[in-house]
Amino acid sequence: KLEQLAVDNGCPVQYVDAETLGSARGALQLKDGTPTATRLLSGLAPDETVATLLHELCHALLRTEKEAIDPPTELPLRQEEVIVESATYAICNTLGLDTGPMTIPYLATWASETPNDDLQTHARTINNLATHIETHLKPS
Repeated sequence: KLEQLAVDNGCPVQYVDAETLGSARGALQLKDGTPTATRLLSGLAPDETVATLLHELCHALLRTEKEAIDPPTELPLRQEEVIVESATYAICNTLGLDTGPMTIPYLATWASETPNDDLQTHARTINNLATHIETHLKPS
């Protein structure tokens, strides 16, 4: 269902090697600011693949589902990363995946430059992202 949601949002999943991604586990490919593909590192553990796909899908949804997600107009990368990783953590938690060991250090790095007021403001966007994806994961 996650891969289908990526396709539905114009960014089908491509599994690529480390040379393509560098040190990243995933990346959203953009053309003129519009997602065109989700690139994931092949060979990741299943839980890590799910978490990485969710992370990149959250990036895509901030661009393709603006009405449903209601993100702030302009997001500096550091704030977008905090929103995306926080939503990913919430969704993974709902799915029973413990991503804390990956998420906490990642968030700490990006959030260290994000004012507390921004974090509180972004809580609605984080919730909207998580809810949007969780709704698509429910059995039909």
